[in-house]
Amino acid sequence: IGIEPQPRRKDGTIHEAYAKDLRDAYREWSALPEVTGQMTWAKCQRMMARAWLRDGEAFAQELVGFIPGLVHGSAVPFSLELFEADLVPYHHQDPATNTYQGIRRNAWGRPVVYNVLKQHPGEMPATGLTSSEMKQIGADRVHHIKLVDRIGQLRGISEFASIITRLEDIKD
Repeated sequence: IGIEPQPRRKDGTIHEAYAKDLRDAYREWSALPEVTGQMTWAKCQRMMARAWLRDGEAFAQELVGFIPGLVHGSAVPFSLELFEADLVPYHHQDPATNTYQGIRRNAWGRPVVYNVLKQHPGEMPATGLTSSEMKQIGADRVHHIKLVDRIGQLRGISEFASIITRLEDIKD
């Protein structure tokens, strides 16, 4: 997905010098936009699309400005932390705080906080989850793409979910 910035002056004309600066900053940022420094912007988009289609959802956290321990991949102080659905614990529930499937919502149903595991659940002991194993990320910093079938559905469903039972029947 490409961009072509067209910042306008008060008189409506395009500010060409500023547009060039924006293009240059975007080009530099898109070379290493995520926290691991391993993927370009195009690769990030492909990875997120794969996770979205395979798992039904994917997440990304926006990291802006100075953050201890984080080195942004460019002079642009903005990075993304991509994470899979496995890191938002599906079975984390707390009715007292309106938290279901790892997502706390306000009274209107809008996500307010995402509870995210600090490491992959496959790398964790089989004990119950504790708050020290999770971090809470404000929903204003999280992008959650998901495939949903119902109004109010919190988590996404894989495109492959409907064929899994058919494949099991064929196997049997």
